[in-house]
Amino acid sequence: MRINLLLSLVLGFAAFTRGEAPTSRPSLDSIIQKLHSENPDDRSHARDDLEKLELSSADSIKALSAAVEAFPDDPIASGAVVLVRAAGRSPRKECAPVIVQNFESYPLEARGRR
Repeated sequence: MRINLLLSLVLGFAAFTRGEAPTSRPSLDSIIQKLHSENPDDRSHARDDLEKLELSSADSIKALSAAVEAFPDDPIASGAVVLVRAAGRSPRKECAPVIVQNFESYPLEARGRR
């Protein structure tokens, strides 16, 4: 038991001295905020973070609800499209009422149309 603790402390210290930052999970709220940014780099980082994030049911509902908001034009993908796709990666029955309620408010591309 003590050896495992010592080993984990040593490995943690080694990572710290190499300058490796501890990995932290970005919040969906911070990602949505970045998707609203006028800075294309912020939006790009938000898309990357969202791609790595596994959404809970509550997060999926939040993403689908936020997708009706106005987002800056983006040549890659609008914030709404990114949020709807992220929620769709793990479909949940709890999301169905939110989709039905907001469907007409989603941009065409987020509805699967171009």
